[in-house]
Amino acid sequence: MRKVLYRTVVLLGLWLPLLLYAQNFQFVPSSGNNSITTCDGWICDFGGPNQNYGNNWDGYMVIYPATAGEMVAITSGSYSTESGWDYVYVYSGVGTGGTLLATLTGAGSITTSIISTAANGALTIRFKSDGSICYYSGFAFYVQCVSPVVMSNNPLTTCSAIWTDPGGLGNYGNNQYCPK
Repeated sequence: MRKVLYRTVVLLGLWLPLLLYAQNFQFVPSSGNNSITTCDGWICDFGGPNQNYGNNWDGYMVIYPATAGEMVAITSGSYSTESGWDYVYVYSGVGTGGTLLATLTGAGSITTSIISTAANGALTIRFKSDGSICYYSGFAFYVQCVSPVVMSNNPLTTCSAIWTDPGGLGNYGNNQYCPK
């Protein structure tokens, strides 16, 4: 009985942290695409936060906001890729046909939030690596949802906001007057 209990405790001690750790990250596939709905979490390349990425990867993930009316934003994180050869692309909207918001290569960190401007609030992250040199760590980005604020004549006090014209997330009308 003691041996069984000991083995159970040892196995649980070895695997539980890995299971809990794995649930904190969502992975952009190495090929094809996937999607998630969230307002809070880490997104990384398919190699994960502790392994290097592979050669010839080209996949993307669409991130939908879990709260209707909000927009997905990459608010922090870092990347390390083969400069000029391997890229992280961030698009506003669903898929790679949306507006390109960022092209990241080399090494760096997210110092300014990258925020979806799509009407549905979705953001797409694509990772593409070439056929050689794969000893870089890839990327890990933290995503959150943010609420848009439509400007008006009314005073507003806030600690965090996204400002849009009276058209909101859509197009503004012709000859529209926007007072300060």
